[in-house]
Amino acid sequence: MNRSKITLMLEISIAAAIAIVLSRLRIYKLPYGGSVSLELFPIVYISFKRGISAGLFTGMLHAILSMIFIENAIITFFQPVLDYFVPSMVIAICGFGYKKGLYVKEFLFFIAMILNFLSHFLSGFLYYGQYASQGQSKYLYSAIYNISYTLPSAIAISIIIYIFERKKIFEFSK
Repeated sequence: MNRSKITLMLEISIAAAIAIVLSRLRIYKLPYGGSVSLELFPIVYISFKRGISAGLFTGMLHAILSMIFIENAIITFFQPVLDYFVPSMVIAICGFGYKKGLYVKEFLFFIAMILNFLSHFLSGFLYYGQYASQGQSKYLYSAIYNISYTLPSAIAISIIIYIFERKKIFEFSK
């Protein structure tokens, strides 16, 4: 195996591990899962630095590690797909921003976070809708619950993307 592949595998592994650490350093945590944190930023970073395939592998490794260190119950066989794999792996869309400017990076991150939210939203009304208040739509419940942590996390990560791009920290080394 050549040196560049080993370097890439190390970067992916380290990014996924940092994402798990960041998932524990949260501003607040919701009772049925989800928290405001910077845990998705390492996946964003690898995607911008190394492209979409590296981002996909980082997201997949992050999902696997998240399930190992899970704090909430797994309800069905397919629920982890919507709560862990899809939300982590859609962040790899940022990989299309490889060698692109700030506005493209921010736009791609915005699209990735919409897809991330939609995956959590779908899981929310399929598997957690019973927690909605009496008379409240399970769709509205899921939307409010999931936006309450995805939006603040997205704003915080967008600010970091801005800072990293302005300081030229996203170096290109594909």
